[in-house]
Amino acid sequence: MLAILVRHGQSETNVSGVFPDDASASPHLTEEGVRQARDIGQHLKKLDVDIIYTSPIIRAVETANLINESLGTRIVVDERLKEVKLGKLAGKRTTEVFNIKPEWYLDYFEDLDRFGLEKYPEIIKRMKGAIDDALSSGHNVAVFVSHLEPIRAIVAYALGAVGPSIRTVKIYNASMTILNVTAPTEYEVIAVNWRPVEAYAQAKRT
Repeated sequence: MLAILVRHGQSETNVSGVFPDDASASPHLTEEGVRQARDIGQHLKKLDVDIIYTSPIIRAVETANLINESLGTRIVVDERLKEVKLGKLAGKRTTEVFNIKPEWYLDYFEDLDRFGLEKYPEIIKRMKGAIDDALSSGHNVAVFVSHLEPIRAIVAYALGAVGPSIRTVKIYNASMTILNVTAPTEYEVIAVNWRPVEAYAQAKRT
């Protein structure tokens, strides 16, 4: 199965520099995010996409719906593709957190609980479960609309990467990360963070 993982388009909090607080005020796509999502749809219509799975978070659902304008396939909401649990960081400005605790992200990987972040093994488990279930359903080409850290986590699994060094892998808004999945233990990385070339020069790297 070709698994195409799409990070949602640019959202309001990507622009404002705030960790999203999806429990109280989940951000929507910006106008640029809408354009980005439609552009992904134009690229994906060249493939015979069987199905789109999406995170239940509104910015991901909006992205999936906009992609599907070009594909006209089935969309399934899957809780396992949702944003990471951000705990005490939700709603805080990213610059504030970076200045106070520049290595805040270590909580993803180590036995720390300063902020209540979801741990990487938990993120990998749920993302892998969603992809493996799609594989077992017999899909040939499936799109998974998700978020930065969940996509990065499944790349870590596929590469056998352990620890915070995986955060050097960039996953930009409206990028596609492509895996060839032939079995639950056979994940091959084909492309990471792919976007049209001009997008790298023009878009804000969030």
